[in-house]
Parts: sequence; C-alpha cells; structure tokens
Amino acid sequence: MVRALEEVSAGMAVRRAARLFGVPRNTLGDRVSGRVTHGSCTGRKMLLSPEDEEALVQYCIYCAQHGFPLTRVRLLAYANAVRRKRNPDEAVPELGKKWWHCFRKRHARVLSMRTPDTINRGRAAYAKKGTVDKYFDLLESTLEKYGLKDQPSQIYNCDETGFQLDGTRFKVLSPRGSKHVYQQAPGTRDHVSVLVCFNAAGEDVPPFIIFAKWFPGGPYTQGGPPKALYGKSPAGYIDRDLFQRWFRHFICHAEKKRPLLLIFDGHKSHLTPEVTEAAKKEGVVLLCLPPHCSHVLQPLDVGFFGPLKGEFAKVAGNLSHFKHSYVLNKPEFSRVFNHPYQQLKDQAIVVNGFRKCGIFPLNPQAVDSSRLMPSTGPKNSTITTTTSSPEEPVDSPSTSPVKASASSQPPTPGPSAHLDHPLVAAGLIKPDLAEVLTRVDYNKKTTRRVPVEARVITEEEYETLLQKDAEDAKRQRGKLKRAQSTKSPCKGSPAKRTCNRATASGATPSCTSRVSIASTSADASADASAADASSSSSLPAAERRGVRHKTTIQYATRPDLPRLAYRKLKGKGPGVVFLPGFASNMGGLKAEALEEFCKSLGHSCLRFDYLGCGASEGQMADYNIGAWKKDVLYVLDELVDGPQILVGSSMGGWLMLLAALARPDKIAALVGISTAADHFVTAFNSLPIETKKEIEERGSWSFPTQHNEEGSYTLSLDFLKEAENHCVLQCPIPVSCPVRLIHGLKDTDVPWHVSMQVAERVLSNDVDVILRKHGQHRMSEKDDIKLIVYTIDDLIDKLTTLG
Repeated sequence: MVRALEEVSAGMAVRRAARLFGVPRNTLGDRVSGRVTHGSCTGRKMLLSPEDEEALVQYCIYCAQHGFPLTRVRLLAYANAVRRKRNPDEAVPELGKKWWHCFRKRHARVLSMRTPDTINRGRAAYAKKGTVDKYFDLLESTLEKYGLKDQPSQIYNCDETGFQLDGTRFKVLSPRGSKHVYQQAPGTRDHVSVLVCFNAAGEDVPPFIIFAKWFPGGPYTQGGPPKALYGKSPAGYIDRDLFQRWFRHFICHAEKKRPLLLIFDGHKSHLTPEVTEAAKKEGVVLLCLPPHCSHVLQPLDVGFFGPLKGEFAKVAGNLSHFKHSYVLNKPEFSRVFNHPYQQLKDQAIVVNGFRKCGIFPLNPQAVDSSRLMPSTGPKNSTITTTTSSPEEPVDSPSTSPVKASASSQPPTPGPSAHLDHPLVAAGLIKPDLAEVLTRVDYNKKTTRRVPVEARVITEEEYETLLQKDAEDAKRQRGKLKRAQSTKSPCKGSPAKRTCNRATASGATPSCTSRVSIASTSADASADASAADASSSSSLPAAERRGVRHKTTIQYATRPDLPRLAYRKLKGKGPGVVFLPGFASNMGGLKAEALEEFCKSLGHSCLRFDYLGCGASEGQMADYNIGAWKKDVLYVLDELVDGPQILVGSSMGGWLMLLAALARPDKIAALVGISTAADHFVTAFNSLPIETKKEIEERGSWSFPTQHNEEGSYTLSLDFLKEAENHCVLQCPIPVSCPVRLIHGLKDTDVPWHVSMQVAERVLSNDVDVILRKHGQHRMSEKDDIKLIVYTIDDLIDKLTTLG
C-alpha cells in the first residue's frame, strides 16, 4: 500500500498502481483522495482493547504452563468478565463464537487448540526444575565418588511396565459414511507386567515377566526371552518378594565389574532390608529417583517402553488379523513379547533414553524442560516460564475459575489479590485485571505425604530401613493378634474343616497360601526361544512395515571356481536356507519374505545364487544339476552352522532332496515349493521319439515358458544326460526329517503329481502335502507366501519343542 501511494504521488494512475501492487483500487482511491487517513483501521470497533486481549493471551499461556489450560467456554467466560469490568454501567452483549474465531485467528502464532495430556497431581507437584536440579547434583556427586562417569556398562536403570491383552485400537479403513466400525477382540482385561533392566551401553538383564494371580498353563516360558525370569503376584505387579528374587537375578546377569549404579524409582516394594543388604554386599549403589519424575528422568520410560508397546500391539494385532481364531492370552505372551523386545534392544533406543535423561553422558540440560511444571509464575515478559524456586505441591485453584456456562462470571478475590499475582509482577497484565484473571493457588496443601527427594541408599539409611521394617513387622503382629481376639478366622467354613482334617492326618494345612511365587525359566526353555510365535513372524515384511530391510551381498571364494554370491542373516538355529529355481535368483519375493520372517524371529537365514545365475559369477550354460548340487553342499558345509531347514522352489526342491541325501546331519527339515524332482529328465523322456531324435541331432532342447522375455528355455543335451545321474524318484528316498510339500493345482510347468510322488518315495513318517486350488507354479502371490511362512513357522515351533 505504501509503495502504491508513492507511485500515485509520482504521477502513476490509481488503477494501474492498484493492479501493479495488488491492492484494492477503491481502498487506494480513498487514501489518495483523503477520505481515509493512511494507517487507520476501518471496520467495526474491537469489543476488547488490544491490551486486554494481550492480557487474555498471557493468562492462557500461564494457565497452560501450570496444568490448568483453558477451554473455549472458560476463555469466553473470562473475556466477558473483562468486558463487564471495562463497562460496568452498560448492558454489553455476551461475546460468542464469532469473537472466538476472530480471537484465534488474531493470535494463531501464539495459541493453538490441543488435546491436553493428563498429568496427575503428584507429577505436577514434584516434576519441577528445582527437584530435577537437586537430582542431578546428587547423580553427579555419586558418579564422581564411585568413578562411573565414563563407565556406561556399569550404570543400570530398571523399571516396570504393564501390557494389556485386550488389544490396542488403530485407525483402520472402513466404508465411507459408516457410523460404527467394529474390531473383534478377546473378551478379557488381563494384563502382564514386565520388569526391564538395561545399562547405558544398551546391554540388558533378561526381563522379569509377572503374571496376575497364577501362572498360565502349558509351556508359557517357551519361545520367551532367553534366561527370562517368571513370577506371579495377586495384582500382577512386582512386590517385595518378587523384587528380592529379581535382584538376585540382576546380580547374576549384570556386568561383573564393581561398583554398579542401579537407578530406579523409590517405590516401597523396591526398598527392603534384604535388597539393601544384598546391594551393600555385592557393591551395588542404589539411587532412587525423585517421586513422580519417571516420565522425564527414567531412561526406559522416556526412550524404550513407548516403542516397545507400539511394536507389541502391532504384533498382537497382526496375529489376530491373519489368524482369526488366534487370541493373545497369558500362555502366548512371552512368545509374542520376545519378538519386539529382541528387535528393539539391538537398536540404540535405550542408549538414546539414557542420553535424553542426561545420565550418560552426564548432561542436566538434556532433560526436556517442556515436560517440567514451573515452580512459580513468570518473572519477565517472555512467554517461557521456568524457575527454580522451592517446590510446593500443585493444586487446582481453591475455587473453580468458571462455571459450565460461557455467561458465568469468574470469582472475585480480595482487593489485595493483585499484589502477589505472578502475571502482574511480571508486567504482563494490568493490576485491575488481577481480580478477574485469578492466579492459581499453589500454596494450598491437600496431602499429608512427606516430600521425598532423590537419594542414595547409604549405610545410615540401611539401618533406618532395618529399624522401620522391624517396627512395621511388630505393628502387623499386633494388628493380627487384635483381629484374632475379636474374630475367629474360618469358623465353620469348608476351608477350616479342610484345614482341620489335613492337620489331623499329619499333612500340611492348605488354608494358607504365599502372597507371591517366582520361578526362573530353565536353560532348555531359554534355548527354546527359537520357537517364538510372534505375529509378525507370520507376515512378510511388505505387509508388516511396507519396507524391506535387505542384507548385503557377500561372495564366497572357492579354488578354481567362480565366486558364489549370497546374502546371510545371522541368528539362532534352526536356520533357513532358500534354494531358488531354474534360471531364478535370490532376489525373488519368496526369498525376501523368508529373510524378513527369519529376522522377525531372530533365526538365521541364507539365500544364494547358483553359479551362472543372478549375482554369482560364470555363465549359466556352463553348469548343470551336479554343479549346482555342489553349490548347495558348499553352503551347508561352509556358510551355515547346525541343521538347517531347506526351502527349495521348483528345481531348488530337487536340489533340496539331493542335499538331504548327501548331508542328512545338516538337515532339520525340508520344504518343497512346486518341487520339480527329476522334471527335466521326465519331461524329455515323455517327448515323442521323433522329437527326441531331432533334439539329439540339434544338440539342444528348447521348450516354451512364461517366465522369461524370450518365451523359452534352452537346455543342452549334455545337461539332460548329466541330470539323469541325479534322479531321485526311481527308488525310495531315505530321508527321515520332516518334509512339507506345497504345490499349486494350476501349475502348468510342473504337475502337482510330482509332489505326490516325492511324498510316496520319502521314507520319513512326517510328510505333509499341501495343494493350493488356485496356486500357480511360482507360488509368489500374497496368500501363497503366507502359506509358506506359516508352514515354516510351524516347523520351527515343532523342531524347537522337540529339541
């Protein structure tokens, strides 16, 4: 507008200047003619002055920072109260939606509408800068005293979290316009809690899984985290007995160097005389966090539990979706939990948690100050408010600032209320508005709980805890005696009669029970973690994450032979080795899906290209069945450890059988996909005699195919003659391991009858043939890959259980 006025003053036409600078022609004309003074505001007068609106903005910020944010209705009530104070003798209309929308638009750079996160009164009272500063002073002095500042492997944090078994809701696709979208879920509200412990170097102590009321039936430890601890309690959370058990578990699996620093919350279930005595004896320094500050100071709470629960919910949701009859229950919990736990612990999430909490490296500034409650009001005109004055328990205003209606008027405190109003002291609002925009009263205490700060359990506190425990025990014995003197327990009840009968017969009375029991998983159960049945194990990576994480190509060198290309995923056994088909490679959908499946379980996986195929060196025409069999045997002998599950596709199924005959001790199970055993020889022998003579004269055989650009494959006569030496269907196949054969009924390349012949020839008693009604030769459709993954998953489960 200013430039346009300057150009018009210099002689430019109003119409041209308006078009050139993009301003309304009439507006520019009014300013040129003098009807409107430049810089003045036209339109209706503001209902509140700019100073009063700014005071409302500062009050919104002040309330939000102190845990009492204003809603639209409350803000309108305060705005109407301010307007009535400015016009006491006038009947002013109420401010409504239009003013509210204009107010939001005018102050959009400062204020926004958000759904608040709830914070309990305890956190509001203690999660303040002063409390955090004292904690870091204690942490720094402790680290320096014990020489742990540069020893991340000796700094531990333990914390407990719960997992609901009723599923988690995610956004899903539904028909547009549908009012209700339902998702089936198990009808249970059970939960399982887990005590997790990591050090600042990212190394874990095997977790402690706690069930509510009783242990689940069946092999509930099978497939769980290796060497995990299992226990139960009435509420399903840790108590004193369980924590003592866990502390002995911690001593066994923690770093052997001493001293160790264990940071945890100071819950009463953690501080028992037995634990403190054991810590003193073992050289473990116990540092208790300030109460109600775990959301900002506890590394596991800050950096690990969120991703862990998110991945756990995905696993459980995927299982229930792809296996509709599946219900996540307590016996299955450890197996499902193991996958996301193992996956996340290998990442740098926990290390980042220690960094964000300022523990290692030591940095008090690393704590997210936006999650701390301010101790007092602002001291200057800046919006951010953080001070370090002594903390007082936070409480809501003594009187609600507004009623439910927008027309209600806030309460009016005494005339001297503005003298200690933090916004008035900071110069953000005028003193006369202090009677309307009331301060939040933080001085009113509503609890008799004694504030507790961060502390290290010293020798003096050891003695105090011992004395306190003795006094508590004495008090409990007194209460029990008084209760027994006034009421006879179990009088006339069946339990009492059972107890009397047991006592009379010399047996142990059964009317008493322990409060909590703990048990550790056996080493065999820890080794059986290969049977982890997490839901993502049943899904290809493209379905679970939408992205594939491939291994890198490596090359194996053999004397006088070209290099063999392979991709290897390290993990536990039994591993999976994928054998591709004729003229295929290790980059197919099935191979990549199997690798992702093994990665989700933590099992090893290897896929490779035969010589002359894919990324391996050499020309395909130079090699034959015998050469590719040697490739498979080399992989089993040199590139993998222990028995493997061979998964052979098409010609890979033929080579799979040959490898099982040559290396039976290296084979755990066989999975054939469209197995093409003896196929080239059988197909050639089925040709008419005239055609075979032509092929012999020509020296090669070309047959049509849909799987390459040329539309045909060409095999030399030497290839066919050499293949005759490796036929397996002419006699029984002495293979004793489990065998699974999957074939499509619409396979036009290799008839499904070939899989039936293999099943008849194999001597193993554990042979299954699965026929897909609409399955094609490659078996690479989504449902086909699911079936393959499910089959291998069941085999791993079975092999691990038997092992």
